[in-house]
Amino acid sequence: MSDIPQTFEELMAEELKIKDKQQAKPVFTASFDNLCDLVIDEGKIKFLTFDGEITDKVEIDNLTLIPPPKAGLPPNLLIARKEQILNYAQKHDVSDVSENKGVCKVCTHLYNELIEYHKGISELPDPSLYHLITSWDFHTYLIEKANFSPIIYFYSVAERGKSRTLKGMVYVSYRGLRKGDIRDAQLIRDCTNLKAALAFDMMDFWDKVKESGSVDVLLNRFERGLTVSRVNRPEKGAFQDTDYYNVFGPTILATNEIIHDIADTRAIPIIMKNSEKDFENEVLPENALDLKEQLTAFRLVHFKDELPTTEKIVKGRLGDITRPLYQIICKICPKNKDLFIGLVKKIQKTKLTEKANSLDAEVLIAMNEVKDETINGVLACQLITNKYNKEKEEKEKFNSRRIGNRLRSLGFEPTSTNTSALGFVLNQELIDKLLREYGVHPLGLPVTSETSETPMAVEAKGIFDL
Repeated sequence: MSDIPQTFEELMAEELKIKDKQQAKPVFTASFDNLCDLVIDEGKIKFLTFDGEITDKVEIDNLTLIPPPKAGLPPNLLIARKEQILNYAQKHDVSDVSENKGVCKVCTHLYNELIEYHKGISELPDPSLYHLITSWDFHTYLIEKANFSPIIYFYSVAERGKSRTLKGMVYVSYRGLRKGDIRDAQLIRDCTNLKAALAFDMMDFWDKVKESGSVDVLLNRFERGLTVSRVNRPEKGAFQDTDYYNVFGPTILATNEIIHDIADTRAIPIIMKNSEKDFENEVLPENALDLKEQLTAFRLVHFKDELPTTEKIVKGRLGDITRPLYQIICKICPKNKDLFIGLVKKIQKTKLTEKANSLDAEVLIAMNEVKDETINGVLACQLITNKYNKEKEEKEKFNSRRIGNRLRSLGFEPTSTNTSALGFVLNQELIDKLLREYGVHPLGLPVTSETSETPMAVEAKGIFDL
């Protein structure tokens, strides 16, 4: 008698047997809801759950989940030790000091310890920035609670301490990986399988992002819910050929170039200066291990805590990406709230000063200056273009099509002039609104250190050299 199933019921039973065998096979993972982190226990990688349990497997939905083998993890991934984490976790308690009443005193002490750690690695252009990167350290350990994560990038010529600063941050961060190159498939695995905090340390960063085809990954790292797609099985046809990946997570960069304008709106740029101090000690992973273990204990103890509800410090995307860091400050070291608010407002003014010198700002200024030459409520695009190009060198001039595209993207309504050329409906209300948004002087001049000494320009000038 044949062992081959003959009836539909037999076929279904055989299918279930195959599925049961597949489910019985353990699955490597570094992520599930109750997982605090991967830890080292007696030389082996194990799970540390939020219940404080150390285990080498968990059963979820009829699946056996086990930690990935050491050989399957990046060799530069620093993993904390179980004993130290549990010892630190027992010490957490709230403070009874009036200025920090109700705040965990161990967390506040760790915050101050991290400030000193970063100060010992490099000199930042503004002392307030140590609080920014320290709040980012904590933020990486509560990333599941955040909807935004700022891209922090260090920019300068060689030997200004940007790589040292980046290494100091990535070594204490949650699953921090320092990367010297970009390969799209590996990058997506780091984002999805490992949920890593990524630190890119390389020259010509944006060019390499474009070459690897990973622009969408980097641009979508800053906000939860944004996904990227890859067609991995074209032979399967519609709805079966594509995979979607959630790539949200903490990101820092050290590069010799300004990143793309769109990425810059998601970022906090820090222009590194030549330090007067001599930092002789190397920045090594082992020197950060104790701090990493303290931060993992912080995650274990406080992950289920509610973060303080806070308003955005400033409007727009900068307010979005800095709010998670502000929540960390409010929870761990609230006495530094005013300092952090002041820092974010400085960053806002610096970004506004930069926007006032952008292409879009210059196009708006040109449009505003020729508005009196409107015919039947329409401004000729060529007229705006001529004004824009008037005092520019030949290589800096743009054609009418380029200027027209910028005006469309700014929201101006295209139409035809009385000569059937491209024109735009004059919208003075929109012009005034955009001039304010781009930080342009009421007289139509960009607010810069050369053209204005308004309070905004004076305060913003030289803060981060942007």
